[in-house]
Amino acid sequence: MEKIPPAGSTGNKQKYLKYAFGEIILVIIGILFALSINNWNENRKTRERLKVNLQELKTALLGDNERLKEFVVKMKEANEYGQYLQDFANDELEEIDTVKLRKALFYTGLLLTFEKNKTAFQNISSSGNMKYILAVKLKQDLAMFYSAKGWTQTYHDEVIMESYYSYLDYIHKFTKPGTLKSFHEAYRNQENQVYFEKRSSID
Repeated sequence: MEKIPPAGSTGNKQKYLKYAFGEIILVIIGILFALSINNWNENRKTRERLKVNLQELKTALLGDNERLKEFVVKMKEANEYGQYLQDFANDELEEIDTVKLRKALFYTGLLLTFEKNKTAFQNISSSGNMKYILAVKLKQDLAMFYSAKGWTQTYHDEVIMESYYSYLDYIHKFTKPGTLKSFHEAYRNQENQVYFEKRSSID
C-alpha cells in the first residue's frame, strides 16, 4: 500500500508547482491568443479606414480632373478673346465686331482660378494611414502633387496680382463707366479683402 506523503512534503510542493506552472502557461496562451485577435481586429479596421481614405482620394482626384477639363475650356476661350483684343489693339482687324470686342474686354479681364481639393489627402495624411500604402512611387507622386503651389498662392505672391490689376487699369481706359468696370472694381475689392484676411490670420 502506497504511503501518502505528509502535508508540506516535497511531493506536494512539486505537484503544486506543476499545477501553478500549468496555470501560468494557460494564462499566457490566453493572453497571446487575445492579443492576436485584437491585432487582427485592429489590422482589419486599419485596412477598412485605408480603403475609405483611398476611395475619398480617388473621388477627389476624379473631381479635380473634371474641373480641370472645364478650366482648360475656359482658358482657351479667354485666350481666343485675348487674341481678338490684341488684334484690335494692333489695328489688325479688317472688321470690328463690337459685341465680340465687349466680350473680349470682359472675359480677358476675368481671372480664372483652380485649386486642388486637398481634404481627402489631408485626411489620409493626418490619420497616419499613408504608411500603409506600399507603392512608394504613388506616395511620392501624391506628395509632389499636393505640395505644389496652387494657383491662388501663386496669384497672391503679388507678381500676378499686380500685373492683373495693371491690365484692368489699362483696359478701362477704353471702357465707359458701367457694369464692366464696376464688376472688376468689386472683384478687386473682394480679392483684396480675402487676401488681407488670410495674411492677418497667418501673421
